[in-house]
Amino acid sequence: MKRIIHKIAAFCCAAGMLCTALTVPASAAEKQKEQEQVQKEEPIIFPSGKPFTTWEEIRKLLRAENVQADAGSQDETKYGARASAIFYGDQVLKIEWEGMANVGDNIPADENTVFEWGSITKTLIWTSVMQLKEQGKIDLNADVREYLPENFFQHLTYDDPITMLNLMNHNAGFCEQVASLFVYDAAKIRPLGETLQAAEPAQVHRPGEVTSYSNWGAALAGYIVECISGETFSDYVRHHIFAPLGMEHTAIAPDYSDNPWVREQRMKMHCYQAKAFDTLVDDKGDCIGYIELYPAGSATGTVQDLVTYAQAFVAEPCPLFAKQETLTELLSPSAYYGDTEIPSVCHGFFPDECKVRVYGHDGGTLGFASNMWFDPESKFGFVTMTAMSGSIYEMDDAGQFSFIFGNADMKQYEDKNLPERKLKDGWYLWSRDSHAGLFSYMPLMRAVNPAKTMKKPAVPFSEKVLLADGLIAEEKTLSDGRACYHLDSMDLVEERHFPLKMCLLAAFILLAVVSFFLLRIKQLRKKHNRPETYTGVKVISAAQIAKIVSFLILIILPSIASAKHGLPRPALIAAGIAQMICLGLCVLAALTSAVTMFTGKQKRTKNYQYWLNIVGNAVTVAAMVFFQMYRFWGI
Repeated sequence: MKRIIHKIAAFCCAAGMLCTALTVPASAAEKQKEQEQVQKEEPIIFPSGKPFTTWEEIRKLLRAENVQADAGSQDETKYGARASAIFYGDQVLKIEWEGMANVGDNIPADENTVFEWGSITKTLIWTSVMQLKEQGKIDLNADVREYLPENFFQHLTYDDPITMLNLMNHNAGFCEQVASLFVYDAAKIRPLGETLQAAEPAQVHRPGEVTSYSNWGAALAGYIVECISGETFSDYVRHHIFAPLGMEHTAIAPDYSDNPWVREQRMKMHCYQAKAFDTLVDDKGDCIGYIELYPAGSATGTVQDLVTYAQAFVAEPCPLFAKQETLTELLSPSAYYGDTEIPSVCHGFFPDECKVRVYGHDGGTLGFASNMWFDPESKFGFVTMTAMSGSIYEMDDAGQFSFIFGNADMKQYEDKNLPERKLKDGWYLWSRDSHAGLFSYMPLMRAVNPAKTMKKPAVPFSEKVLLADGLIAEEKTLSDGRACYHLDSMDLVEERHFPLKMCLLAAFILLAVVSFFLLRIKQLRKKHNRPETYTGVKVISAAQIAKIVSFLILIILPSIASAKHGLPRPALIAAGIAQMICLGLCVLAALTSAVTMFTGKQKRTKNYQYWLNIVGNAVTVAAMVFFQMYRFWGI
C-alpha cells in the first residue's frame, strides 16, 4: 500500500505527466554537457510556453519519488523497456531509457535496445513517394494503375480512379481486412506484390468519399514505390532514407534481414503487460510477428535512429529532399475538414492542433507502441518507444504532448454567428471495419447514434464542421445520399436500414437456437420409438445442423481473429466453404418441403410444418446471402 501511495503522489506532482525514469547514455555525455551549457546561457522554451528546465525538475521529482517508493518495497518490480527523447532542431535535449529489455535474462534497456515503430513506418512510404514526385516519376493525382502491373486489382467495386492522394488520405474505399497482418514463420513471407494480391480487401466506398485508415492501402503505396524505382521497398528505404541520415541501427524488412545487428537485438527483447501502478503481471514473450505488408508497420530500431529521422523533418535544408519545397508540400494539407482551414491529413502525416500545429504518427504492433511528433516551425519534437503496455508510464503520452506543444485554443475556429446544434439522430457505422464477407455483420454490433452519445451540443466551426465532445467532425453527404461524419482517420457512415438488418441477424441466430432444440426433440422421440413422420426428415435435419454450424462459425471466428490479429488464409477459406455447404443444405431442405407439400406426398404431417421449414430456411439463406457469410475473398 505504501508503494501505491508513493506512486499516486508522484503522478499528482507531475500534474498528469508521463511517469518515466530516464538516463542519459554515456556515449552522449559530452554532447549533453555542451547542450546543458547552451541551456544555461539561453533557456529553452517549449511552444507551450513552459521552459525545458521545468520538465527537468519534474523528471527529478519523479525519479526521487520512484526511488523512495522502491526502497520501501520488499519486492522489486521490474518494468518492460521504454525509451524517449525530446529534440530541438539538431539538438537532442533529452534521450533516456528505462525498464528491462528482458526481465528474465536481466537485460536492461539501453542505447542498444530496439523497438518496433508500428505504423510510424508508413511515414517512410509517404517520404519515399514525395522523393519520387520531386524527381518527376509519379503524379499524385494519376490513377495508380498506371504504375502497377496490368490487372493488379481483383476486387474493385468502382471504376473511379484510385490516386496516390487517395492512398495518402486513406480514402481509396477499402474496408478493414479480416486476413491476418502477421505470419509467424519467416520462411512463409512472400514478395510484397504477391502478398497484396492475396490479401486485397473489398472496396466498399467510392474513392475519395469515405476515410478509412488502411494498412493494405499504405502497403500498396509502398509497392508502387517498388514498381517505379525498380528496388524492393526495403532496399529503397535503406538507400534513400536510412543511408542519407546515417540510420545504421534500424531494419525495415519484415524478417529484419536487411540489418543483422537489429535482428540480434530484437531476438533478445520481451514485451510485458502491466496493471495499474506498474505492477508487472505478464511476460508476453518476444511478440515476434512478421508483417507481410511490411511497409505498413515493420520498421524496427533504436530510439536514437527514430530521433534522427524525426529531426530530418524540422531541418533546413531537409536531408531527405533535394528541395526544401518538397518537405513543405509533404506537410501541407492534402485534405481539410470541410471549408475550414483545419487539415485532417497532410500527405499521410497526421496533424494535431495544439498551441502550434504538430505533425507525425503513432504506431503499435503485437507488443510495442511508439510515437513521433514534431513542429517544423518551432523545431521541437519528441519520440517515445515502449515494449510495455498497461502501465502508468505508457499512458497515452498526453502529458508530455501537452507539456511540450501546449493545448489548442479551439475557440479561434468557432463561428459565433452559428448556433450550437446536435449531431443527426440515426445509426452510424465506423468506416474502418469489416464491411464485406464473413464478418460483415460485426459493424452492426458496433453501431453508434452520435446524437445520443454526445454529452453536450456541438460547437459549430462552419456550416458543415463541428467540434463534438472534443473531436472535429465534418458533416458530409455521400453520392448515394447517405450522411457521413468525417473524423480524422475514419468516418461514421449512416446505416439507413439498421433495425431491419438487426432483425435479420436476430432471426438467423434465433433459427440456429431453435434448430438445436428441434434436433434435441427428434433425438428424444427416437429414443422413445416415436420417429418423425414427415417426408425429407433427413434433409431437413441436415439443414438444422447446418444452421447451428453456420452460427458457431460466426461466434467462434471473431475470438480466433482477435487472438491471432486476423484470420490465417486457410481458416478463411475453410470457413467460407463450410458456409457455402450450410447455405446449400438450407436451400435443399426448403425445396424438399416445397416439393413434398405441393405434390401432396406428405404423410400425416400438417402443411404448416412444411411452411415453417420453408420460411425458416429461407430466412437463414437470406441472412447468409445478405451478410455474405460465405465470402472468403476480398476481405
